[in-house]
Amino acid sequence: MKWFDTMKVLFFSPLVSRYEEDRFSTFEKLLKDTLRSEVVRLPANISEYGANKWLELVHEEVLSADALVMMSPSQTLISLDTHGSEVIKRVLERFEGGVPAIIQFGWGDLPNPQRHSPAVQENLKNLFSSLEARPLDIRVSNRVKSFSRNDYIHEVGSDDLLQPDYLGDQGQLIVNQAHLLNYDGHSYPLVTAQENVELINSGDEKTLAVPGIKPSIVLYRKVKGNYQIICTGGLFTDSTPDDTGIKFPGADQNSAFIKRVLEEVGSAAPTFENRAHRAYRYFVRCERGVGLLLNRVFKGEIEENLTSKVQGRLRDCKDLNGDLGRLSLLDMLEAIRSGKRWPCFKTGMMCNQDGTLLSRKEFGKLVDKVNNGARNILAHPAKSVFNDIEITDTDIENLCALDEVIWNARLYFDCTSSKL
Repeated sequence: MKWFDTMKVLFFSPLVSRYEEDRFSTFEKLLKDTLRSEVVRLPANISEYGANKWLELVHEEVLSADALVMMSPSQTLISLDTHGSEVIKRVLERFEGGVPAIIQFGWGDLPNPQRHSPAVQENLKNLFSSLEARPLDIRVSNRVKSFSRNDYIHEVGSDDLLQPDYLGDQGQLIVNQAHLLNYDGHSYPLVTAQENVELINSGDEKTLAVPGIKPSIVLYRKVKGNYQIICTGGLFTDSTPDDTGIKFPGADQNSAFIKRVLEEVGSAAPTFENRAHRAYRYFVRCERGVGLLLNRVFKGEIEENLTSKVQGRLRDCKDLNGDLGRLSLLDMLEAIRSGKRWPCFKTGMMCNQDGTLLSRKEFGKLVDKVNNGARNILAHPAKSVFNDIEITDTDIENLCALDEVIWNARLYFDCTSSKL
């Protein structure tokens, strides 16, 4: 049992040796504070574990992660050598399964036969294909007065963001060494370069943007609830000075944007809290919908038509004191499926719009699934802690099915003005 209800974020970054300063400390702190997350980094020394044990560890960590972060993926793949293919395979399986992710590309991630082995090139190609995005050999060049000795620092204002509120009070992004990103499929621009910038290639020669797509430096990908951010420009890297003392911008200057992105990642993660939020939406609709249905069919005479057990509780319990508003979802569902009252409802208990009717037995099974699953946890959240149970996708599907049955019944009885 976890002592803290935290997200687990698996962080792939250029493997840090004891001689090299960590370049993502600001981002990691924002990650932990914003998402209350546990950040896990893979051990750098493969030889310490042995290849098979290390790959087993990677597999476990990738499978158990609620979100993935990849910084300069080519550097990680180069350091993993022949083990990179197995690692990237696991990562892409999680992408396909809907895990949220943040991926930051740098100049080293541009495919390059001179710098990358065939295995690394193939792994990068598979990563680009999965993300439906790839960095281009087109760099943003622009002089900014406060950083006049660097040609590649670029300020982005709210006009260049699809979601200007991502900037918060900072009002702008400051990126460094940003490459344009090609995109297709379900990937879309979130941040674009300003129109007046100069674009150059790796040889510092002027070039043009790709015709037909926006000059994008940050993309978002959202499909089937999946949320991924793909960026360049060192947004998530620490602000660091070069040999001349110029401090290159990074996570410190872009903290408002980073927090907003992390909130989106957090809301898309497969955590207990997010599953509970999804389930609660249907739970509220079911409980309110059943109340409206009972009121409609019983013409306001609800108490007389409840089961004898619930009637007795309403009479005897001072806390309820006859207040129908204190009835639970299960109390009201039991009134529908009771043998005495089922004939009042059976003609309207359709499982879908084509008129397929549920039998009393089938409706009862659905009620039991909801009661023993999501409803049990939503009504008593501590059960998830002390009984070590979770809200599953199946629980949410059962609530959704019950919501559809109740909605169809309400439509039926409203249209037919059915009477007892």
